[in-house]
Amino acid sequence: MSFIHGSKKLGSKLGLANIKELCMRVGEPQKKLRFIHVAGTNGKGTVTTAVAAVLKSAGYKTGAYTSPYVYQFNERIAIDGKPITDAEIARHTNSVYEACAAMVKDGFSHPTEFEIVTAVGFLCFAAAACEYVVLEVGLGGRLDATNVIENPICTVITQIGYDHMEYLGNSLADIAAEKCGIVKSGIPTVISAEEPMEALRVIKDCCEKKHVPLSIAKMPQKVQNKREGCYFSVGAYDNLFLPLAGTHMAKNACLAVQVIEVLRERGITISDRDLYEGLQSVVHRGRFETIHTAPLCIVDGAHNMDGITAFLDTVAEILPNKNLVLVFGMLADKEYKKALEAIGSTGKMLITITVPSPRAATAALLCKESNHPNTVAAESIEKAIEMAFSEKPDAVLAFGSLYMLADIYAAVKKCSEGKICE
Repeated sequence: MSFIHGSKKLGSKLGLANIKELCMRVGEPQKKLRFIHVAGTNGKGTVTTAVAAVLKSAGYKTGAYTSPYVYQFNERIAIDGKPITDAEIARHTNSVYEACAAMVKDGFSHPTEFEIVTAVGFLCFAAAACEYVVLEVGLGGRLDATNVIENPICTVITQIGYDHMEYLGNSLADIAAEKCGIVKSGIPTVISAEEPMEALRVIKDCCEKKHVPLSIAKMPQKVQNKREGCYFSVGAYDNLFLPLAGTHMAKNACLAVQVIEVLRERGITISDRDLYEGLQSVVHRGRFETIHTAPLCIVDGAHNMDGITAFLDTVAEILPNKNLVLVFGMLADKEYKKALEAIGSTGKMLITITVPSPRAATAALLCKESNHPNTVAAESIEKAIEMAFSEKPDAVLAFGSLYMLADIYAAVKKCSEGKICE
């Protein structure tokens, strides 16, 4: 882990030359695997996890590659729904470490953290003889390290919005063009039902040029949101359940359902029962996740405006007229001012925190920019939770960044007098 995280200082370098060289030096494990490749702005992790869960339910050995992790690094590389072990990480990282050292000796740039983790993931999935791997893009698509794969079974683009503009461009058309980099000639592509028109035009044009069958997900019907998840129907499927709350999650699930339909068309045997049971079994940490019950404490990694808006809408629907305390932190390179405007006067108190990241907006800055009539900057995450609990609210809501959720969980566990949800 020291080697992996120590490579973070190299930053994010988009491009495929280094990852191709690295994969070649560890035996090109990606060429032994069959992939469903998932790009987009919001919902990538949910769609990745849901499709993997359905494939597992259908009896296939299935890998899922997601980022970032919430509580434990191992979450990023899962096989049949279970994070890989420390021993597996150690064994495969050792191979990648040796390859990196050889690359540097031969005059190549040292691979970045994401390139290293991607190669480790490929080695893990190949060693486990995974029949299918659902692979989430890290950043963009065209030049993302995961795009080293050549022949996916299916590519997926979730709803596109504004995020990582410093890398991907300032318009939805530019961002969509980068995401479309994963689209391969003749390989089916599935997209969200709610792609913005500016992005949709780019996606359709790309698919036409590459002779790609394009499939658009349907919108969910009869959505019922509860704290434990959402019930919905789509197409011929009635009363599906996803254990993730929010209408936006139902929309993500509908995209996953459309992906399953395309996989069936490609000859993969998946029954309706597999679909229902797979969706019911989804575990995706840090998404409207209840981690404590007395008081109710919910965490969410929403970190851009689409995610923040969806989270606040879900709160309004599921926890109406409740006494709420909000704990909020965000990175400085995200749209934190717009997020604070969206929060407005929601809840009885807004406690701002500094996310444990060098990119964080400070608690003091967030407090200063807030329009909430009762905003307080906390000196630490632990103090924020102590302060929130002392208000004796119906619920504490902590959100704004996935990077803060592990510290929130630890603080809640330390302050807890009620039940912590493992």
